[in-house]
Amino acid sequence: MSAPEEVLQNMDASYAKHEEQQAISKSSPIDAKIIRTANLKFQVSDFKKSTSAINQLIQQYKAQLLTANETRTDNTLENNLIIKVLPAQFESLLTGITEQSIYLDSKNIIAEDVTTEYIDISARLKTKKAVEARYLDLLKQAKTVKDIITVEEQLRQMQEEIESTEARLTYLNRQTNYNTINLNYYQKLATTSLPDTSFAVRVRNALQGGWDFMVALLIGLLHLWPLLLVIPIFIHYFRKFIRKYPPVR
Repeated sequence: MSAPEEVLQNMDASYAKHEEQQAISKSSPIDAKIIRTANLKFQVSDFKKSTSAINQLIQQYKAQLLTANETRTDNTLENNLIIKVLPAQFESLLTGITEQSIYLDSKNIIAEDVTTEYIDISARLKTKKAVEARYLDLLKQAKTVKDIITVEEQLRQMQEEIESTEARLTYLNRQTNYNTINLNYYQKLATTSLPDTSFAVRVRNALQGGWDFMVALLIGLLHLWPLLLVIPIFIHYFRKFIRKYPPVR
């Protein structure tokens, strides 16, 4: 057995022992890591005013509006928002937003404590990085191609584990550094009634149409008043012409 292989076996045993020690010692003080999510749905009286007020609250509490999806149907105007806010501003922003409601459909807050998982992952990450550093040292000491390949394979696996662990830790940090508000608010719109097509209404409309026609005709005739002056003059001169030049029989 080559020296690197023997060292690798010893490292596997020491790594397991180190993991156990880290699990025992990971109870060091740390701020609680809580993922809080609020789901809120309510009705508003004025969609436009409420939208403006909610946007002002988001700016006031330095929150982040991740998505906004506004939709309209025949009966409702609706908006769906996803908001991220610092934990210290979470309750105040939630209260301010809720004040826009005239009817609260639903409201729930989910709090997930991930402190234990966070501590565990942090400890394991520290251990994995220590092992990675040891593998890098072994790689420098390897003499044969076989030793180099063996160490590189172990190093590759450890680096993949480190990347996965760091990704999970980053996700937990992101989720606990900002709380989430999933907001749905809507305004009910007045329904448009269908036109009345009953017989009485049709008769009334016909009478109204006939009256409107008569009024329009009268007004049109009034526009022809100059002709009322011209026609008598024309008739007068036509008669004089006939007397002066009677038709030959």
